[in-house]
This record gives sequence, structure tokens and C-alpha cells, in this order.
Amino acid sequence: MSERGSSDDRVEQMVAALLQRYGDRLGECEREDAREWMRAIVDASDAMRAVDLSGDDLPSVMPPYRKD
Repeated sequence: MSERGSSDDRVEQMVAALLQRYGDRLGECEREDAREWMRAIVDASDAMRAVDLSGDDLPSVMPPYRKD
């Protein structure tokens, strides 16, 4: 399966879950908006996954302040 195909599948799964829960409350325009939002979320997560991290890439954490 292509990279884009798996992204499309994730978008459709997210939209299906949303429609299952709230579909009776959403109009057609809102459903299309939701699909666009889900596409943006999946695209952003794909972009984050594409960043190659090495073993020494750690979050920046400041040590706690100790007044000695």
C-alpha cells in the first residue's frame, strides 16, 4: 500500500468514527469540513513522523531549581 493510501485510510477511519458518533448532528458542509480537518491532522502527523531523530535528540528539560 502506498504512503498516501495509508494516510487516506486513516482519514477515512477518523471521519467514520466521527460520523458514527455525531453524524446525525452534522450537515453535509460540516462533514466536508471535518474531512478537511482530519486530512490536516493526518498530514501534520505524517510530517512529524518523517523527522529523523537520533538517539541523542531529547526534549529540552531544565533541572529543578535547588537553593543550596
